[in-house]
Amino acid sequence: MTVSENYEKIKARVRAAAQKCGRDPDGIEIVCVSKSVDAETAREAVRAGVRIIGENRAPEFLKKYEALHEEAKCHFIGHLQTNKASKVVGRADLIQSLDSIRLARELSRLAVNRGITVDTLVEINISGDENKYGIKKEELDNFLKEIAEIPNIRVRGLMSIGPLHGDIEKTRQCFLDMYKLFIDTRAKKYDNIKDNIKMEVLSLGMSQDFELAIECGSNMIRVGTAFFENINNG
Repeated sequence: MTVSENYEKIKARVRAAAQKCGRDPDGIEIVCVSKSVDAETAREAVRAGVRIIGENRAPEFLKKYEALHEEAKCHFIGHLQTNKASKVVGRADLIQSLDSIRLARELSRLAVNRGITVDTLVEINISGDENKYGIKKEELDNFLKEIAEIPNIRVRGLMSIGPLHGDIEKTRQCFLDMYKLFIDTRAKKYDNIKDNIKMEVLSLGMSQDFELAIECGSNMIRVGTAFFENINNG
């Protein structure tokens, strides 16, 4: 099995899931999460047509960025410590894991110094799991109002991780709750007040549950295991 063959299978699953619920599969972006492989293996995914590579740790992000940023967009998808933010700001096309005002202020400070704007997604702890990062959904409104006043930060949507060991109905409910939060927040039209808050991206779903995420409204999925399982490295 090759990375390219796995990608074709993933795209087929995305098409089937989208068509099942009457959605356009071309409207769903696939992030290839390459944390389990080296840069050369990740490059195979890019050569197969992947447009976005995702990493969840700053050192690995830097390695993939240096190797691949001229060929693909690079997203940071994991918890970002403020003391590691300087390694990511100015390199990541999207930071999917904005989870505190403290981090937002550090991203802003770095962005202002570098004369850039940082694109982010707000991470929501939709399942209420104490072991997960992300803000509570009830905190989002006030969080966005604060973010709107912080310079050089742009929120483009929301991200969440489903229950890691939950049953399918629990996962479905979490994803539906996220979609409702996304739609309700978009309806508030923050961008009419401040142009740095937009609801364009809903990043939900990983290898084990991305079809369900698509069914529930996700327009960006983060797939790792399904890209690199059973590949022949010889």
